[in-house]
Amino acid sequence: MRIFHNKAPELFGNKQVDFRFRGIDVTFTLSQGLFSSADIDTGTRFLLKTLSKSWDEDKAENRSLPASVLDAGSGIGVISTALAAALTKEQGNVTVRCQDRDELARVFTEANAECNGIYSGILEAHTEPLLDCPPGSAYDLIISNIPAKTGKPVLKDFVRRSAELLNAQGKVFTVIVNPLAQLFRSWILESGLHLLHEETGKDHTVFVYSRGKDFVSKQELFDVTSLDSPYIRNEEPCELEGQTFIMRTFHGAADFDNPGILIQHTAKLINKMNLAKTFASSKLNILIHEPGQGHLPLWLEKYLENRTQRTIILSGRNIISLKASQYNLEKNGFQSEALPAIDLGFDKDRIENLFGKDGTPRLIIAFPEHIPNTDRLGAIWEGLYELLRPGDIAVTGFSSSEADRFDKIKPKGFSRMNDLKRNGFRVMAYKRT
Repeated sequence: MRIFHNKAPELFGNKQVDFRFRGIDVTFTLSQGLFSSADIDTGTRFLLKTLSKSWDEDKAENRSLPASVLDAGSGIGVISTALAAALTKEQGNVTVRCQDRDELARVFTEANAECNGIYSGILEAHTEPLLDCPPGSAYDLIISNIPAKTGKPVLKDFVRRSAELLNAQGKVFTVIVNPLAQLFRSWILESGLHLLHEETGKDHTVFVYSRGKDFVSKQELFDVTSLDSPYIRNEEPCELEGQTFIMRTFHGAADFDNPGILIQHTAKLINKMNLAKTFASSKLNILIHEPGQGHLPLWLEKYLENRTQRTIILSGRNIISLKASQYNLEKNGFQSEALPAIDLGFDKDRIENLFGKDGTPRLIIAFPEHIPNTDRLGAIWEGLYELLRPGDIAVTGFSSSEADRFDKIKPKGFSRMNDLKRNGFRVMAYKRT
């Protein structure tokens, strides 16, 4: 039986699978909430098989194996853990930086690595956008099973910026679905990179490239919210429940260019309840969990403007969403803090610590993300109970069926104040008693 220091794999995992890489057996816990929940996917297997053959060639020619690795888009940590285990055995020293935009992926990567004997100091997992590394970072190997759904602008940007992060003799190994292979190849060549190897399988193609003699490094710092970011979708006025504001929207965050139904319902319910008046006489700490592009946090700031002193904390799994929301608040003159967090139950202590001396949140607005084959509704109630104090308010939104289940298990210490149910969704407001 595997024992985890963090409980995410036990709470969100659905099965365990074994894998063998370069003679080393490793075991992974998968999750329905992350990519490839049934088994280790064929793209990853093909990528690691190609990499292993390349390492055999390097060893035959007395070339060193990589000592610094970046796993871009780590998922549950298959690639990074397998590489760290193999490189530690074969050459004794390696550092692996793992990055994924999803906080759930970070904790799974960390836990899977640790349970295979790979600890901090060898492998470090981070919740961050693709290739968003500290200034001055340089790697012998960058490896990625980059998802096609990331979008063509982000894929194209990956090609150049991955080369920017290489050491002089470094290489990028990446696997892409075959329908995008020709386009990916053209981006490599257009960027002045050296295409070292290309291997095509039934469904995927692996590309191996280095900087090449014609590559000119831009040495630019990356900001996912900047005007030249490949993540940008649009920037235009948005209207929500009587407030108009400018929104910049981003690939990789929910709701795209318009606020979704849950956000619309939530703003309408808050307006209907006149919560601005409720909190007018006191300092207001607000937590918004899973803020999407930032439509609701920005609407709420406009709605409460000049009525009360307040602090807004954003939490959620997706770092792109958190950065998008922070950006949209800041561009409209409002400040916030953000914390990557899986849900209110799992991360209640970290959320509470973030408020610090300002105390606990008096208003929590949460759109919990459902993970198949898990039941976190009770844990969400536990988180709300721990974070709120008597008189404080929680507003939550779900699909109608999930909302009914959530309401039925309401524990003692909460009373339902109001709700709004339309179009298959339901938003509910509760007071901590």
